[in-house]
Amino acid sequence: MPKAIPNGLTEDHVVRALNDLDAGIEHPFGPPTGYELVHKGKRYPPKAVVGLAFKYLTGNVLGVEKFSGGEAPGQANVVLRNLGFDVIEKDSQVPSDSARAWRMAFRAGIKGHELWPECFRLNIAAIEYSLVDDIDFSLYSKGEPKEAWSKLEISQRKSLERFVYVMKKGDLIYVKQGPYIVAKGVVAGPYQFDKHGFQEPISGTFWQHQRRVNWTSKFLNLRIQVGKSQQYVVEDLENEDVARIEHAVAQLSLFAADADESTDAPYVAHSDDRRAVVLRQICERRG
Repeated sequence: MPKAIPNGLTEDHVVRALNDLDAGIEHPFGPPTGYELVHKGKRYPPKAVVGLAFKYLTGNVLGVEKFSGGEAPGQANVVLRNLGFDVIEKDSQVPSDSARAWRMAFRAGIKGHELWPECFRLNIAAIEYSLVDDIDFSLYSKGEPKEAWSKLEISQRKSLERFVYVMKKGDLIYVKQGPYIVAKGVVAGPYQFDKHGFQEPISGTFWQHQRRVNWTSKFLNLRIQVGKSQQYVVEDLENEDVARIEHAVAQLSLFAADADESTDAPYVAHSDDRRAVVLRQICERRG
C-alpha cells in the first residue's frame, strides 16, 4: 500500500529544498522516473524535493522508504501540485514564461466532422477556411493578400490571424470540443503551409494551414467554459482561464483511478458523455 506523505509541508519548505538541489546537496533519492517538478525553467525529481523539504519542517529528511512518489492522494506529485508547483510528465515540453495560452477547436464547420483525433495522430494543430485554400501566408506580409482576407467573416479572420501571426512556438493550446476541454499541447514550431495537408474525409477538403504541436498523451476531459467568446475557432485565454483548467485537472486526477479515465487515445466528447459526468460527481462528493 503506498505510504502517504505526512501533513505540514509549505511552499517555503519546498523552495528551500529546490535551493538545496541547485546547490548540489547529496541525497539518497534517485533521478525522476515518470514525472518532474518544473520551477523557473529547471526540472527536479519530485520525490527528492519532498524528502528534502521535510528537513525544514521536522529537522530530518523524510526517508525514501517512508513515502511514495506518484499520482495518488498523499503522494509526492499531488502534494506538490496542491502547494502550487507544476509537476509534469518527464521530458514533456512546458510553455515559456512569456508564452500565451489558446483555446482551439478542430471541427469542420459548426456540426461537421471532428478532426481532433487526426491532429493528435499527426502532432499538429490545423485550421481551414475554403476561401483561403491554396494560399501560403508565409509568402506574404501580414494582412496580404487583402482580397483573400476580405472574403472571410470577422470571426474567421480573427481566428486565422491569431493562428498565422500571433501564436508562437512555446504557446499552450487547449483543445475544445463543444462544452469540453479534451486535450492540451505545446506549440513546437511556426506557421507552415501544406498544400496536401490531411484531408477531411467527408468534404475532401485539405487542411493546409498548420503548426507542429507536442500534444500531451493523457488528459482528463473537462466540462468547462473558458475564453471571452465561444464563437472563435482560436481564442486567446487569460491566466485565470488557464488556472481554472489546471485546477480542475488537478482535482480530477485525484479520482481518475476510480473512473478508469486514463487513456493514450484521443477522446471525442459527446453531449451524453458519462465518463465526464462520473468524474464530476466523484469530485463533488469528495469536495
